[in-house]
Amino acid sequence: MAETWKDKARDVITAVMRGALADDVDRAELLRRVDASYPFGPRKYYPYQAWLAVRKALLFESSDDRAEPNRAQHPSEARRMRQAGYVDMFEGEGWMQEQSDSEPLA
Repeated sequence: MAETWKDKARDVITAVMRGALADDVDRAELLRRVDASYPFGPRKYYPYQAWLAVRKALLFESSDDRAEPNRAQHPSEARRMRQAGYVDMFEGEGWMQEQSDSEPLA
């Protein structure tokens, strides 16, 4: 099976991350090293999009930050939904929490 752009990006970024871990560098230096190791030529078109997606997944998203079904994708969106009274469909009996008449919806 042929290697995809994302496979190649993942290989390069994980190699850089291993090297940075061995050198005990800070996060800013790690980001500089990852950005300097871009292997696909001009930073445009699909190869660059694949690189950015893998970079984001490996460097900025922990397992707790990954998107889950029926949840807002952005923290501010989740906050706005909670303020409006929405709950996770797996945590409550209904789509919305009970609102008293004195509490306005945001």
